[in-house]
Amino acid sequence: SPNESWCYRDTGFSPSAQAQYRAASPDRQCSMERCFDLSRCSSNGRDPPSLFIYPEKPPSKDMALLPDCLRQCHSQAIADTAEKACLILPTVNVNCEWDQCHPATHQRLRELPSWGKSGRNHIIWDFNDAQNVKYRTDQALFIKTSMNIDHYRAGLDVPFPLLPNGVATHA
Repeated sequence: SPNESWCYRDTGFSPSAQAQYRAASPDRQCSMERCFDLSRCSSNGRDPPSLFIYPEKPPSKDMALLPDCLRQCHSQAIADTAEKACLILPTVNVNCEWDQCHPATHQRLRELPSWGKSGRNHIIWDFNDAQNVKYRTDQALFIKTSMNIDHYRAGLDVPFPLLPNGVATHA
């Protein structure tokens, strides 16, 4: 397992808080082996994992940039249906502004036809710098900036550094 402590240098860590958080729900004990269906992904080693991006455009400008970028950069890997995809990117607005999320965020995720009861193989990309997750992600793979280490699910979630303002648009 890689040393991921650099991602959490300012968040603190409490083994008892992490244990309490994980005990509250089985989904919080996810790992790639337990909560991700690898059989949906290419096994030939040459093709990139297929990706389905929901066609609805997110209401916020920030959340609309990611699907458009992925469609352009990975056009050969885009699947036309969620059933054919290894990874599924919902376009539900999960970017909580000013640390406030829409109260129906989790409900909107669960209403997606591909979500099922678990959200397996879904990617939730939240680049808000609030440490705590304000909605449930079930078994979906979570990519988040500034995630509270007590909420991090090793082997599944992906910590992502928050880039300085303007860096991503000028790269």
